[in-house]
Amino acid sequence: GILTSCVAAVRARVVVITDVLPERLDIARGICDRLRGVLVRDLSPEASSERIRQELGEAPIVVLDCVGFEASMRTALHTVRSGGRVVLVGCGHHEMTLPLTGAAQREVDIFGIFRYRNSYPVALELMASGKLVLDKVITHRYPFTEEGVREGFETARTGRDNAVKVMFDLDD
Repeated sequence: GILTSCVAAVRARVVVITDVLPERLDIARGICDRLRGVLVRDLSPEASSERIRQELGEAPIVVLDCVGFEASMRTALHTVRSGGRVVLVGCGHHEMTLPLTGAAQREVDIFGIFRYRNSYPVALELMASGKLVLDKVITHRYPFTEEGVREGFETARTGRDNAVKVMFDLDD
């Protein structure tokens, strides 16, 4: 989600991100200072939506759900403006119960993307131009050994030490 938000911040006027952990919002803002963060811990999708709209000053045209949980998709559908677009990037739940009738009545378009199809050329262009710097996104590096891989995957799985992206050094 943080990396997707950083890419969006290159092209969008304003990007608001949400998380249930304040530490993750701090990490995200440290990586990309154009991000605004909204803490949504213990908030309903409707209350989260209201906080996001307050932060923006309006309803967003596009909402990217990088988590893919039912609550995050409900928040996205409540938050986006009529005629807007919700993009499901994350795949946290295989099935969800969502307020699709309301979204259809508001003419909200819902798109899905999996494994970032067709996004690599844009990402490479942004990196080459210097508009997207990934140094801060890679927070942990491990040797490409059995123990290093085990430890790296455990760090990624648990998010320990505020892990964002874990890389394996193939040269070690």
